[in-house]
Amino acid sequence: MNAPLVSIIITTYKRSAFLEDAIQSALGQTYKNIEVLVMDDNDSSSNFSIEVRNAVNTIAQQDPRVHYYSMGKNGGAVRARNTGAQKAQGEYINFLDDDDLLLPNKIEQQIRKFEEIDYQAGMVGGYELLIDKEGNITGQRKNQISGNVFVENLSTCICQTSVPLIRKDVFMSAHGFGEIPSSQEHYMLARVLSQNPYYDYIDDYVVKIRHYEGPRISNGSGKIKGSILLAEKFKQYYPKLTDKQIKQIEASMCNNIFMAYIQVNDRFGALKYLITSNNLYKISPLRIFKMFAYLCIGKSGIKYMQKLIYRFRSNNK
Repeated sequence: MNAPLVSIIITTYKRSAFLEDAIQSALGQTYKNIEVLVMDDNDSSSNFSIEVRNAVNTIAQQDPRVHYYSMGKNGGAVRARNTGAQKAQGEYINFLDDDDLLLPNKIEQQIRKFEEIDYQAGMVGGYELLIDKEGNITGQRKNQISGNVFVENLSTCICQTSVPLIRKDVFMSAHGFGEIPSSQEHYMLARVLSQNPYYDYIDDYVVKIRHYEGPRISNGSGKIKGSILLAEKFKQYYPKLTDKQIKQIEASMCNNIFMAYIQVNDRFGALKYLITSNNLYKISPLRIFKMFAYLCIGKSGIKYMQKLIYRFRSNNK
């Protein structure tokens, strides 16, 4: 098997506690022809940056595949990820959040899939395991789609940031991540798929995605602003779509914005949004029923239900 270089880009900001595990999960890949770029988005004079720099330099002394880059001052994940991609030497790139983990054979399986499929995909994904702060498995995601997924991704984000292995030439032609307060991976995937709409996946778990309460965009007002802006950004693709596809996407975006309010515990804002939205009539009755159920149980209730569902499925395998 050919062994093209793969660049694993880890952006980090105020989460140095998980960073070393993320780096080791990259270095522990069964596929060895990799480089690991750690993009430090902390202010260079801060204690966070000092911790990151010391930790990464210690690892780099043992493994020269690791490289440290300081962004100088905090400029956000979009800037750090795009800078990492520009510096990457690999034919393929894999973004890794600093609190996520790659499973050992992720890259090897995805490179093999790129070589096996009979069309030139821009990305290869896989399944996700969800873990809590302590690393306990709390859920899973299995998105089994392949081929031309451009329209489907506009409706629903097909995977998290750490999941896909991406051809660098396609990523760069799409101009990488776009500035948006949240839903950054959803917008990036849309941009990449607008250049090459073909996607495939590994029939296996490839990453562990950490979900917990902490200082992140998805827990603040930026989540709502990002969801609203994402819906506006996607309108640029409407000239390529049918009326039926546009209706489907607008219904999904309406649900996405509603859920953003729920996720930041703003149930009054969620209700107000539903009442004033022009796209509510496009949503199925079942989805509307679920929305009003979410209004009743809130964010904590949703998390409790998700845990119950995962436990039920695990016990009945």
